[in-house]
Amino acid sequence: MIKFTVGKKLGLSFLSVLLCVGTIGAVSTTKMMNMGADAEQVQTSYMPSMKLLGDMKADFINVERLTLRWVMETDAGAKEKLRSQIDTAAADIQNTENTYKPLVDSEQERVIWEGFLQDRQTMSEILPKVLKAGEQNDSATADKLISESRSSFNSALERLEQLIDLNEQQSAEAMEASANQYKTGKRLVDMISIAALVLTAALSWFVPRIISRPIVTMARSAKRIAAGDLTAERIDVKNRDEIGDLAVSFNEMTAQLRSLIREVQTGAKHVAASSEELNAGTEQISKATEQITFTMEEVAAGTERQARNVDESAKSIGEMSSGIRQIARNAESANSAAMDASELAAEGNQTIRMNVKQMNSIQDTVERLAEAVEGLSRRSQEIGRIVDTITGIAQTTNLLALNASIEAARVGEHGSGFAVVAREVRKLAEQTADSAKEIALIITDIQAETGHAVQYMKAGTKEVAEGIVAVRIAGEAFDRIQRSVNEVAGQIQEVSAASQQLSASSEQVVHSIGVIADVAETTSAGTQHVSTAVEEQLASMQEITNSAATLSVLSEQLQTMIVRFRV
Repeated sequence: MIKFTVGKKLGLSFLSVLLCVGTIGAVSTTKMMNMGADAEQVQTSYMPSMKLLGDMKADFINVERLTLRWVMETDAGAKEKLRSQIDTAAADIQNTENTYKPLVDSEQERVIWEGFLQDRQTMSEILPKVLKAGEQNDSATADKLISESRSSFNSALERLEQLIDLNEQQSAEAMEASANQYKTGKRLVDMISIAALVLTAALSWFVPRIISRPIVTMARSAKRIAAGDLTAERIDVKNRDEIGDLAVSFNEMTAQLRSLIREVQTGAKHVAASSEELNAGTEQISKATEQITFTMEEVAAGTERQARNVDESAKSIGEMSSGIRQIARNAESANSAAMDASELAAEGNQTIRMNVKQMNSIQDTVERLAEAVEGLSRRSQEIGRIVDTITGIAQTTNLLALNASIEAARVGEHGSGFAVVAREVRKLAEQTADSAKEIALIITDIQAETGHAVQYMKAGTKEVAEGIVAVRIAGEAFDRIQRSVNEVAGQIQEVSAASQQLSASSEQVVHSIGVIADVAETTSAGTQHVSTAVEEQLASMQEITNSAATLSVLSEQLQTMIVRFRV
């Protein structure tokens, strides 16, 4: 199973929030770009196309009207003026054709446009003939040619109407697509925003608890251990991360301390018992020595009895020496266990320091994430300013459409097509303004939700700071535990040294008793030798007595130190 560390948990949490925020930004940007593209298509293609087609239709009607007047006119000056107006209108039609041609962007529009060009070519071929017949005052021929061109003229006007209707339809479709983009984007942003808020709230509630709860539990247990209470139950942490490793190490350290204290308590009892036995042994030896001194005058008569007493003393001293060696071994074992416990406490303290450093890094990451969310809020404000600009453009377009309607009304019947275009433009401008207002409302909602996300980040930062304080308290408890273990280790080392000294003294006593035995067996060596041996024995017994007193004091101190621990 993959180890899910604290860093990975927090990184995944922050990445989830960032993905939600990034998705909101991406969806909003994409939908607004699509809406802008549709609006740009309407403004740069459909609206200019409808205006050009309307102008072309008006010019066609004007050419037809001027041509009829020119044919019927008899005054040369008036005919010249009408001829100039006809040429101007024809040039306007040609210029409008050249301007409109690049705006043709669909196959249907291209087919209609090519049919219009054919009708336009037919009329262009007939118009010079009509003008020529008019110059020759041949009204009959001119009327005939005009009648022949009537079908092409009506067809051209019909095709212009089709092109105008097609551009109106495409414009309506573009605006409908823009409205659909807005609705789709609004739904997506709403859903993602709700999901982001729910996810952020869940992470803000869940992540700090799975991090701080085990640490607080370990801190309470560490306080109890520092107070000498080793009866705390094993800490059960399910985290598979650094905190879980810390809990395992903490449980192992507690178990090692509990075992160490039990061994030290057992060793202290053994030391106390051995010191009592040693005192009893020294009393017996002292009595035996006094008996030896008393019976010095009866050496000759009591040699056999003295030998038996010496043998008994040698056995007692041997047993005492064995007990002292056992005390020394127990003291060395307790010292080793105390050193192991000290190392475990140091490792636990180091682990807590590493956790403090990791949680400080987590706190920095949370603060940087809050700054990123605030940056998103500033971006949304910039989008709001862009929406204001779009609103201003829509208002300007509405005003221009109103002016166009007034101009079309002033022209009269010939401006009816352009009036329709002006109304559609004004409707599109109003729809654009309404969409901009709705976008502004969405941006306001995004800014409010971003503010909530910043508040959640700050709450998470506070929880992490409290976790850092708890970890530092646990570290201080580990320091106190380590100092207590070091003090116990020092006391055990003193006990071990005293035990070694006592062992050496007991060996010296055994040697002295051996000398006494030799003296007893070789009584012929003389009373002087016996006296010397007795004096050496008394000196050795004094050393044993001093060592036994020291051992008794150390055992009492060790028991006093251990009493405050409950296992």
